[in-house]
Amino acid sequence: MKLEKKYYIFTAGLTILSILMAIANTAQPLIVEQFINQLGKCEQNVLFWAAIYFLSIIVILTVEMIRKLGEAKYVASLKDWFRVKVSNGILNRTAQQFAESAPQEYISLMNNEVPAVVEKYYVKIVNLIFQVLSILFTCTVLIKIYFPLAAISAGASILIAVTPFFFEKKMQQKTDKKFESLAQFNVKFSDVVFGHSEIRIQQIKKAIGNIVNLASHKSEKSEFAYEKVQAYSEIVMGFISFMGTFLIITLGGYQVHEGKLNVGSLFAAIQLSDQLIMPILGISTSLNSIISTRKVKAKLFTYASVEEKKSSADLGELQSISIEHMTLNFGDRYIFKNYTKCFEKNKKYLIIGQNGSGKSTLIHAIVNSLDTKAATLTGTIRMNGKKQEDVSDEDLFRNLTIVSQVPYMFSGTVKDNITLFGKEDVKNLSNYSMLVDDSFWKLIDDDRDISNESTHISNGEREKIALLRALMRQNSWLILDEATAALDKKSKQIFEKYILDRDDMTVLHISHNFQEEDAKMYDEIIVIGE
Repeated sequence: MKLEKKYYIFTAGLTILSILMAIANTAQPLIVEQFINQLGKCEQNVLFWAAIYFLSIIVILTVEMIRKLGEAKYVASLKDWFRVKVSNGILNRTAQQFAESAPQEYISLMNNEVPAVVEKYYVKIVNLIFQVLSILFTCTVLIKIYFPLAAISAGASILIAVTPFFFEKKMQQKTDKKFESLAQFNVKFSDVVFGHSEIRIQQIKKAIGNIVNLASHKSEKSEFAYEKVQAYSEIVMGFISFMGTFLIITLGGYQVHEGKLNVGSLFAAIQLSDQLIMPILGISTSLNSIISTRKVKAKLFTYASVEEKKSSADLGELQSISIEHMTLNFGDRYIFKNYTKCFEKNKKYLIIGQNGSGKSTLIHAIVNSLDTKAATLTGTIRMNGKKQEDVSDEDLFRNLTIVSQVPYMFSGTVKDNITLFGKEDVKNLSNYSMLVDDSFWKLIDDDRDISNESTHISNGEREKIALLRALMRQNSWLILDEATAALDKKSKQIFEKYILDRDDMTVLHISHNFQEEDAKMYDEIIVIGE
């Protein structure tokens, strides 16, 4: 994956502005040189050079303002590009790939790694170009004034340029630890945000606080260790820079004493040497940042490059899901051994079993969302005879919808959560009157935003939202994983009768609470764990 073309154009534009800025900065000491020499001779050109001097200030400030604004736009746009690409890459990850990192680590990726790569890699490259150009132009002018002064500046610049490479390995190690500790802090702190209610109920504020504080202290130590190595590197380069300036002043002063340089030229040389300090030190900072964030940049590109899985064969309308000789275990704990089962279109299946017997695990296996770091699965799962790995999520979930016991609520209105931000007309919900009563219509008409952490939405209302969003998709296969447990008895019975009476719908219903008369409505009762 590469950056979009416009960012290379951005870089080229900023480089041109950097060239103009470097020329203007270098020209100013020469203007001062002429002004001082004319002033010493009391000639009439003094006013001309004074005017040129003030004009140069206006040019420098104008170019610098344009450069700063261009850089700010470049930074904002590049951050936006990375956020979009990384977000899309995360969305395209399979369930197994997504489970490789904690959810909080993905948030850390957006909040920490993206800004760091933009500001400490791409922006520093642009800054490095400006700093190198400034040094080249300054040394060129110093050659015209007095070659040995230019040689001193060039030597100091070379020493400074190579210094960061002596710290490269340690800088990379400290950078990796810095971002790892930040990610771990985000993981621990998320318990404070998402588990706030449970923390209050269980009265474990002190314990959780200690855990978060420890993670914060580790992050602080890692960040300080990183800054310490960078400080050592910059101190070494600063010493080289100041020694170079000292030699320029000493040698230049001696040449004035010998009559080989005039005062204006010496003043210009000193001003130019002063101008060298910032770009030379800037090179050290830029190189340190670029070197230390290369690995982080590669990590971002890895996430951003994930493409959506495509089906190797068209699934079409889902007719059957077959499980062939499946063995599934978590370490020494076997959930299924050589299990074989076929689910057929338009049939109704009731799946029962004790807690932990593997009912939900069976569904995770069917939709390929098992955490393969914890589980080992052998055997074959097929959709319409096609192997599961050859079927894309798009093909599968165009036919099948799952409703869990704890459905996720997106940030948005209740209407948004039912239509999933689509254009479906909520008036169609009147077709599902068993779930939509007057009080629920009021909830739909309320434009207040909700989220997964909202406390004014009851568990029953959450389940209704999830069931309605599933029904509005009008998929022919519906999997319910304890999805009606929080509904009142009447709503539960009416809803279940509705889906079980439909001849055009396949239902896989995991349930703990069912009546003997309800069981008669299913084509098959599957007992897991026997």
